[in-house]
Amino acid sequence: MENKQINTPADMGKRVASGLIILLVLVAFFFLRQIADSTVFLFDILIGFLMIIGTFEVEDILKRMDKPTYTLALGTYPILCFAFLILSALLGLGFVNFLLMAVGGIVFEFLICFLYGVLTKKRTMHKMYLDGFEGSSILYVLKKSANTILALIYPTFLLCFVFMINHFEALSLETFDANVGLFGLVFLFVTTMFADTCAMLVGRMFKSPKISLKTLGPGKTWSGLCGGLIGAVLASLILYFIFINVGYQSTFQSAGLQLWHLLIIGFFSGCFNMCGDITASFLKRRAGVKDFGDFIPGHGGVMDRINGLVVNAVFVFLVLLIVFLA
Repeated sequence: MENKQINTPADMGKRVASGLIILLVLVAFFFLRQIADSTVFLFDILIGFLMIIGTFEVEDILKRMDKPTYTLALGTYPILCFAFLILSALLGLGFVNFLLMAVGGIVFEFLICFLYGVLTKKRTMHKMYLDGFEGSSILYVLKKSANTILALIYPTFLLCFVFMINHFEALSLETFDANVGLFGLVFLFVTTMFADTCAMLVGRMFKSPKISLKTLGPGKTWSGLCGGLIGAVLASLILYFIFINVGYQSTFQSAGLQLWHLLIIGFFSGCFNMCGDITASFLKRRAGVKDFGDFIPGHGGVMDRINGLVVNAVFVFLVLLIVFLA
């Protein structure tokens, strides 16, 4: 949907090279995940990495918007989520219990941040002076704690749904003819990548009026939006035929999942990916920056690559619940 400006062939070269490296790393983690039952946890390392880097990139954006946070809480919450996941998967506690623990972790982090700010009043007053905040120390601590929670939810809590997709069988307490978690992960990553790539290519090839939402950034066009939706549907079409030829046909049949179902799911997957992209663009424009960072040459920050995925993950997880467990 957004046509990123690539000014020189060198910029394009960096983008292509980085994209290939990202793809190879992703394929490697998918391969490691399938070696044995225990190696499914190796994919969680990738998810945890995205959580940590993405969270600190969002924190940097918030600080540019004069919204301070408690950095330590941002670093500890992904660790808590991973611990909750291990506990839930090994003890068979299920999706609901994992989500309750993840939400409880957010509440716990908020209370700790708030109490820390109130009890260390001298330090808080100094931070208020540095941040140019005018008002009571209680209000400052409350706002700072709320900003911290925002960075915990987006992206860390949303990425917890990727955890649940990865461990779908263990957390659902069900057995299936084929690996539903693998299908969910591949569907999530591939539809997101196709949507992003097609949005960029179509947006650059077919010039169209820009979407008249100035706060969302100057590069968003209607052609890019349509390209993203088409890309997600195309990915769904390709994945359907791949998976029914690698042992998933009976699983799809028992769930009543047909090709036209998956095409509709792919369309809405593209819509959710677009919503994530819009959310990220809104934050970046409010902060006055082009990218979340420069971690990935030619692409920007980690959040510039997964802004759609973090929202799409919630949708894909709900689809798996409805299709395979309802």
